Amino acid sequence: LPDSPENIRRRQRSLLKRRREKSSLILFAIVILFIVCQSFRVSFKIIEISLIEDHVSLEVFYFCHKHGRHSVPPYLICISHFNHIFLVLNSALNFFLYCWVGRRFRMELKSFISTAKCGLTGLTE
Repeated sequence: LPDSPENIRRRQRSLLKRRREKSSLILFAIVILFIVCQSFRVSFKIIEISLIEDHVSLEVFYFCHKHGRHSVPPYLICISHFNHIFLVLNSALNFFLYCWVGRRFRMELKSFISTAKCGLTGLTE
């Protein structure tokens, strides 16, 4: 019997299992993305803290400014820019990950956007 109570329970268990697997995959991807992006920041902060004594004093700043040089090593400035890029990527990729995997998230987003469009259209008229 296709609609027997046992078949219905089996389909429900299968559906629930797929949802749990999908949720686990999303969570795993978010955690890995966070670890990769934040580990760069942690490394940068460790380097920055270990070198801070050499570059913090006002004397060093004035000396470097007087000679047209940076008061911190240029590679730290580059690492700082990469750090910012990774933090922005982390946020942006989380959004796209939710859109790609989460059907309910996509539906809510579409509803929000259509509501916002209607609100903006009413303001311009």
